[in-house]
Amino acid sequence: MADGLEAAGIRRVNISLDSLRADTYRLITGKDALPAVRRGIEVAVRRQRWHVCLNVVVMRGINQMELPAFADLTRHLPLEVRFIELMPLQDNVVRWQQLFVASRESRAMLGEMEPLPGDGAAASRRYRLPHGGIIGFISPVSEPFCASCTRLRVTAGGMLVPCLRAPGGIDLRSAMPRPDFDEWLAEICAQIGQEKLALAGLKRHPVPAEAMSYIGG
Repeated sequence: MADGLEAAGIRRVNISLDSLRADTYRLITGKDALPAVRRGIEVAVRRQRWHVCLNVVVMRGINQMELPAFADLTRHLPLEVRFIELMPLQDNVVRWQQLFVASRESRAMLGEMEPLPGDGAAASRRYRLPHGGIIGFISPVSEPFCASCTRLRVTAGGMLVPCLRAPGGIDLRSAMPRPDFDEWLAEICAQIGQEKLALAGLKRHPVPAEAMSYIGG
């Protein structure tokens, strides 16, 4: 699909990859799809106009020991690796407590790194490794960025969602026939901007389980 995606204007690609080991990948995803994912990564990094990120959700006792190997990928491939804290889900808080790894612990595993400047709305705190590769850490639990977050999500069903922790959403699809849709949408986005500040107080509130797969987390 790479040709079609590039023709459509895609310039940034995030690829979820929580393990480089076939057995661990199968444990996490329930599928033997690691070879296909690796082929997809190879295709993506050959697109010179694409910025490719690998998103790795760090889990204690499952893939935490693979962090150095993930960081080493940036030595050989033109991509950025981002290590993401596991977020608590409403249906499995006890399991989350067993698996959670704070970003400061992940950073300690990787040794000396140079902090890079970032914009205030960025979720990722980025670092340069001694060999020049770039890695990032997304820390919604231990180092929350809620108050500066400008991110909105639109689901495949047409729902505008301001935050993974926010219940419900705004149905864009049913509103599209409105003659004033553009003005209405601008007002909605401004309103959501204010609501996101209130959502910052929910940083440790468990996320609905369906949000991580249906909305995207």
